[in-house]
Amino acid sequence: DRALLRMGRSVGQRALDRRSPGPAIEPYVRPEFAAEMRDLRATIIAAAERHNRPEQSGMSDHDFAVLIALIMYNEHFGWFEERVTPVQALTPFYESLQRETNEAGLSNLSVWPANLRPSVAAEILRGQVPLPLSGAMWGVPVHVTGTAIRPSDYRSERALYAAITVEITDPQLAVEYLAANLERGIYRARWEGVPPTWRALAAWHN
Repeated sequence: DRALLRMGRSVGQRALDRRSPGPAIEPYVRPEFAAEMRDLRATIIAAAERHNRPEQSGMSDHDFAVLIALIMYNEHFGWFEERVTPVQALTPFYESLQRETNEAGLSNLSVWPANLRPSVAAEILRGQVPLPLSGAMWGVPVHVTGTAIRPSDYRSERALYAAITVEITDPQLAVEYLAANLERGIYRARWEGVPPTWRALAAWHN
């Protein structure tokens, strides 16, 4: 038996592992973020009802809401913070730094809680979906409920991005922008002839 086990290892077979399956890492969610997500439950459900297109996505509004929550939890920490745990204490600092540089019109960085860039949010506000290869924009009927921004009112991209940053760092509006972005993903998937599964929509957002 020992010889067979050694031979199995030599040809690449995995030795028996009687440990119970579990996550490769210990997931960590900041308590304040977990509380915020509980507070956002009704907002997430309402955004899902507005932006899901069940006849195209094949998802119920409930499943679409779960997808929104899943993405927000996924954006809470990246792989680096999960593996290098001391960095977690610095995360709020660089989140704040990214927001401040965007608001000053100096950058176009992704900001939390939905990890959206102002340039992407500007496309959402304009109802635009970028098409592959050509770089052309496809106009789609996407509307961001609650926004106070009309891109045409801003004379510069810097001023527009600064105003957008204020909205996409507000948790309530961040949920709405994220849901609208996933709706854009449904349209993009339809254009490409790809089933708009939750994986495809999450990949679109990423």
